[in-house]
Amino acid sequence: MRTRTLLAPIQRMENRLFSIALGFCLVFGVGCARETTVYSDPKAVAAVTPVSTDTRASLPKDFYAQSANQATVELQPDGITATSKALRFQTTPATNSSGGFNGSGLGNRAILGLGSWHGRPIPQAEPVTFDAHIFNGTENLGVNLQLDLNCDGTDLRVVSASGAAIAAQTTSSAGDGYTRFTASQTAPIWLSPTSPILAGATILVPSTGTPVSLTALLANYPAACLKNAATNAVDLPRGIPTAAILWSLGTDSTTSANSIFTRRLTVGSEIFEGLE
Repeated sequence: MRTRTLLAPIQRMENRLFSIALGFCLVFGVGCARETTVYSDPKAVAAVTPVSTDTRASLPKDFYAQSANQATVELQPDGITATSKALRFQTTPATNSSGGFNGSGLGNRAILGLGSWHGRPIPQAEPVTFDAHIFNGTENLGVNLQLDLNCDGTDLRVVSASGAAIAAQTTSSAGDGYTRFTASQTAPIWLSPTSPILAGATILVPSTGTPVSLTALLANYPAACLKNAATNAVDLPRGIPTAAILWSLGTDSTTSANSIFTRRLTVGSEIFEGLE
């Protein structure tokens, strides 16, 4: 009780001394130590946890099922051996009513998010790779990066590399029926589908047309980082925080059956395998 009753007077005295010191600095133009200015420092942006759209999915730590409409990502046996499992992305041949995406898309998009890269510099995520085995259909996995251009929450963007673009960067992995795909920041595979990313009148990443590398973007925004956030990108699930790094099968207009297994993902120097 004594400590609690003495605390308020002590705080009032500290506040009064701080006010006197601050006034002295302002009136006489004397240099002030950091202790007198720390209270005006901006707060760090808190991490945002992505939201899983499928509570049935059993996924490894830090991964989130963020599929839209009738699409799924789940850990399933992949048939390579009697016990091996992989992450299965699946879309179905169905057209939906509007509301599944931030935009007007009526399709199905299977999306897997990695939420542990929030706030980290973009170059640390170079490259993003995955080992994929197409089980059904013709579409391959695409990759999205959610970018905070100033790393302060004021300008959030999404850049995407489609499965078709990434397919041109393939190399084969060793003898298990999977093929390794690489989404490199220096490869010309990236678009910014919702709107182009500009520096003045210069287009750094276009929204349509010929994809580009992220080299010019990173040169103009050296502080840019990855963010978990609700970006409102038109082709992502409506109104939820999505992960900084996303792998996806299909688009917001996909109404066909596709199925892909992946059992090895990498982001920069981090390797995610043995996912079961």
